[in-house]
Amino acid sequence: MLGDAVHYLGEHPAVLSAIGLTTALAVVGLWYVVYHHLEAILITLLTAAGIGSGMLVLYRGYRAEMNDLVVIGVFLIVIFPIIFWQAIKLMEPILPINRPGGRPSARALFSRKLK
Repeated sequence: MLGDAVHYLGEHPAVLSAIGLTTALAVVGLWYVVYHHLEAILITLLTAAGIGSGMLVLYRGYRAEMNDLVVIGVFLIVIFPIIFWQAIKLMEPILPINRPGGRPSARALFSRKLK
């Protein structure tokens, strides 16, 4: 099977070039996404895992008629979206504020309002 694929690609260089170009673009795209959005990806994956864990604990508690597990599952299902929202809000870029007579500051979070 592998020999047939190599033989086919050897006879069709356009297909081989298209596969190579697609692979190169996929690698560049993966690098860009991971390099620029790794924190958001990790936050999303961890939050999804937390919500999934909460659902599993809720289900197990309901099936075993254990009210403490049901409460813990509901807590996890409620708390993880809140954690996700807070983490994503902290990741949003802060716009610089223009101060009269000075350069703009990117630390708008810690600045006071000017009158």
